[in-house]
Amino acid sequence: MNKNISKFVGNLSDNIAKSISSPPGAIKGAVAKQASSIPAKKPISVAIAHAEKALREKWKYRLGAIGRKVNGVVEVDCYTLITSSLFWDETSGAISKVLAGSEAETILVNTNTQMAFDKAKNKGKITQETKFRPGTILFKPGHVGICVSETHTIEATAARGDDIRKELIRGGLQTWTHWFEDVNFDYTKTGTDVSRPEKISVFSDEQGRRRKV
Repeated sequence: MNKNISKFVGNLSDNIAKSISSPPGAIKGAVAKQASSIPAKKPISVAIAHAEKALREKWKYRLGAIGRKVNGVVEVDCYTLITSSLFWDETSGAISKVLAGSEAETILVNTNTQMAFDKAKNKGKITQETKFRPGTILFKPGHVGICVSETHTIEATAARGDDIRKELIRGGLQTWTHWFEDVNFDYTKTGTDVSRPEKISVFSDEQGRRRKV
């Protein structure tokens, strides 16, 4: 018995010694490989282009949909219109399999609009002086849209027949109450400054349309 114990202790010591003498890169490489499976934040410009794609391709709105194809047409709800861009599979043109317990499940399945707003670090109440910038997420209880310009938003909604709509921010289909920057996106890696809206004078909708033209 003592001989077996001595052998066990000896083997254990050898294993510990090998672990200590292993090159730093061996352990670091294993950690790096594991970390690479977690996607880096995408720039918010990706979400803007994604929403514009949805508008062109006439995706469908369905509450709880996460960006899968049904009868050849992609289905999203108001929030996954934005967040499905994080996990998009370009080959299939839709969201692929979502694993239980994955980041994709957390964001696409288990996060609603109120949770997204509550998590946001940069957010505020919309006033007559709020300036809207591309990438800003617009919010009202139970619904969101994404700004694609200073005057327009794209949203997924069942209202008025069109599932994906481009609307005026002010005077459009929705009366937005707040704005926020979604924590799942990078607002610094864009060609334009999409940081928190500034308090400045805002043109009326008619003036905005004239200026845009």
